[in-house]
Amino acid sequence: MFGLAPVKAPPSKAILSILIVVLFLFPLVLQAAPVDQPSLPTAAEQEQLQEQLMAEILSLDTHLAALKREEARARQRLEELQQELNLNQQEKENLIRAVQAAQANVTLWLRFLAEDGALTYLDVLLGAVDLTDFLQRLDLVAVLIESNINRLEQRKELLATVSAQEQMLTVQQNEISTIYKAIAESVAAAEKLRQSRARALAEAERTLADFDSVAALSQAWEAILPDLDHLIGQLPNLPWESLQPDSLEVNYFLRTAFLTYNQPSLAALLNTGLPANQQSEIQFSAGKLVLNRPSV
Repeated sequence: MFGLAPVKAPPSKAILSILIVVLFLFPLVLQAAPVDQPSLPTAAEQEQLQEQLMAEILSLDTHLAALKREEARARQRLEELQQELNLNQQEKENLIRAVQAAQANVTLWLRFLAEDGALTYLDVLLGAVDLTDFLQRLDLVAVLIESNINRLEQRKELLATVSAQEQMLTVQQNEISTIYKAIAESVAAAEKLRQSRARALAEAERTLADFDSVAALSQAWEAILPDLDHLIGQLPNLPWESLQPDSLEVNYFLRTAFLTYNQPSLAALLNTGLPANQQSEIQFSAGKLVLNRPSV
């Protein structure tokens, strides 16, 4: 049985029959109308696409391997720089403590000079036996004073050098970090592209494996289209003035009607005026229509 949804009640059963057939066959006309459909790729084209994707994947694998080597080198360099920074920081802390200790010694020595150190050095000089001894004692005092001052200056210069080295290592670390980040982003992008190409290759391989069945389905559809065209071509030959539904339910209160055609009735209508070798069988099921021409 083929049923239609309720429609507004027309003046007569004949007009209702005409409308129901037109409404049913109009989608078939649209589907059977000739359209330019893209042709399926041939097996050779599928194989060529597969080879192209495989070559692209191999190239991506090579590029990925090179990127990962650069990424590993950058990571190793970052670790080395971090170790150098840690050692440099320890050296800097030791130098700071040494400078602080030397500065404390110089401060004590200057305080000693300010309080009574001058008299002490003067006593040392005045205790000389002769001029030669005096000059020797004066030289020792000068060396002692210069040594204290030089030791403090040397530690300050070394601290400045270590601080400059720390700054240089920090700059290098930032540069390597930027490079490492860029490499990591390139690796991620290349891996994403590689996964995309791998999926495309898998799809191409699946399509190539199913190519025979897809081609057979396409050929079967091409064979069916002429039958549909032939069936639709029967529409102008139908006896529209005598079309009657198998059943008609009219609700005059709601002004609606429900018309029903049996499969044999609809097949008889569409086969009207056709010789036996050109007639078709029609079967309805949920969501589809089966058209069969036994003579074909």
